[in-house]
Amino acid sequence: MVLREKNSVLLVDISLLAEHRGHGIGGRLVGELIRQCQRDGATLRLQVLKTNPAEQLYERVGFARTGEDQMYIQMERRPD
Repeated sequence: MVLREKNSVLLVDISLLAEHRGHGIGGRLVGELIRQCQRDGATLRLQVLKTNPAEQLYERVGFARTGEDQMYIQMERRPD
């Protein structure tokens, strides 16, 4: 689920059934969204549960932490 605004995109939710995790599907979906944001000059934002291993994926593909609360880490990836 994605919310597109004028100069930014919010990745609201991405979820895969357990049997489909760990096969690169989520990475490909995020990669495509990154490419779209690069093309459009948009900042991509998301938040991830502190216990979610997907945080490592987001860091690998260039997201930086911008904040956190008790449950979530806020992250963003700006266009190059």
